[in-house]
Amino acid sequence: MEALFHGDNMDDATRSRWRTVILQEFDLRLRSVKMKSLPDEVTSAPQAEAGFTPVAQMTVYYDDPNRFTVTYLIGKNPSGVHRILLFNP
Repeated sequence: MEALFHGDNMDDATRSRWRTVILQEFDLRLRSVKMKSLPDEVTSAPQAEAGFTPVAQMTVYYDDPNRFTVTYLIGKNPSGVHRILLFNP
């Protein structure tokens, strides 16, 4: 699962926290996943992180009483590899 994400600039503590959050999501049933392409002005902007250009937004809707939802930014590098982008401020 971790290979789907791109977060190379994270320190060990931050990586541990996001890994915990991602694993918690496996306890929830999925209701649906929707992909949305980003507008040209976003995809033509300078590369966001380590050669990945944002190309889409993925929203995951969970089937839980609280209607938990999470949205990820999807990036693509020049080789055509897609990753979920995680930004480390």
